[in-house]
Amino acid sequence: LPDDTFEKALNRGLIEELGAKGRLTAYVGSLVANDEWFGEINKTVTVEKTTLYFLAHIDSYNPQDRLAQDWESGSEIVEVGLENLIDRVKEQTKQHRISFYDEVQILIKTKRLLERKEFSNSLK
Repeated sequence: LPDDTFEKALNRGLIEELGAKGRLTAYVGSLVANDEWFGEINKTVTVEKTTLYFLAHIDSYNPQDRLAQDWESGSEIVEVGLENLIDRVKEQTKQHRISFYDEVQILIKTKRLLERKEFSNSLK
């Protein structure tokens, strides 16, 4: 929403998509991509999309709290380790030929951030 702070947007997204509540702990980075989109105007348009990535500490989690109307609410939530996630995203990027939107770089930045001792200690 236009007047949201990053924290408000993060918490709204966490509850709607995961049924979780948390707090923003770090900014990880951003990706800008141009993509073709076929929208309500019945023609394809090029859209520039900027996605910001944050690391969040999850304080509570209840999948029943997910927003039923959210298109992702029916998806299965599976916990995987960061290394496994990096491998999965690499494979999906290759499989779907996604060259314009490389989230692997964001995951690697996240891994480096979590490996920093002073940052990891601040999460406890």
